[in-house]
Amino acid sequence: MLLAFGVANFFGTSLAGYLVTRSVSLTLTGMALVMSVTAVVLVSFWQSAVAGRCRRGDVGPGVWFDADRLVNVDLPGGAG
Repeated sequence: MLLAFGVANFFGTSLAGYLVTRSVSLTLTGMALVMSVTAVVLVSFWQSAVAGRCRRGDVGPGVWFDADRLVNVDLPGGAG
């Protein structure tokens, strides 16, 4: 596992160094865009996976995102 992180870190740092030498502002803008898109995709997939399990009752206490509130906390037994 650590070897995989090390290899990914090496290639990521090499790519970042190459991109920074070409254009610093374009690299910073591009990385912010990539991170934003990644966050939206992860939240979308996480929301659908957790919400599906909560409806079936597979999950006890859960935290998930909702359109009405930023975060919903579900405690078993109606506590809270």
